[in-house]
Amino acid sequence: INLADLPKDSILINKPAGVMDYYLKNRIFVLGLTVISLLIIAGTLLFSRIKLKKASLSVRMSEQRYRTIFENTGTAMGIFRNDSLLMLADSEFENLTGYAKSELENRYNWYVLTGETGLPVLNDGHAADEDTGPSPGFECRIRNRAGETRDVYAISERIQIGRAHV
Repeated sequence: INLADLPKDSILINKPAGVMDYYLKNRIFVLGLTVISLLIIAGTLLFSRIKLKKASLSVRMSEQRYRTIFENTGTAMGIFRNDSLLMLADSEFENLTGYAKSELENRYNWYVLTGETGLPVLNDGHAADEDTGPSPGFECRIRNRAGETRDVYAISERIQIGRAHV
């Protein structure tokens, strides 16, 4: 029987309930469940944001410690990518080459600074010593801004995570 065909004064037993009927009968329960769900979502987002801020702070502190050590060793230091581009130079490296950091970083590569002597170190790995195994040290010549050549004993170590050389 179609519900529309019944007389208006009919009383229905077990009438099919819609969503609105359920909401009207249980509105406090539905509202409470909605509020609890929203609080859980807000708490999750807040917790994620706190974790992200904490991780970001940790990275900044680590970078600051690393930069402090890098800048205050008293030796010329540079970080070169595997394609030999100079990524980062310290003040002693500036003094050695005569170039400012802004001129060196991400502009000059190992080959421009050293010529052919630097080629085996960055491409083929460290020079091997028969008795002691690989050696991170090698001799090379670096040309400064004035075109003068300086003899340098360089020590190269690979940074595993960033795939670069210090």
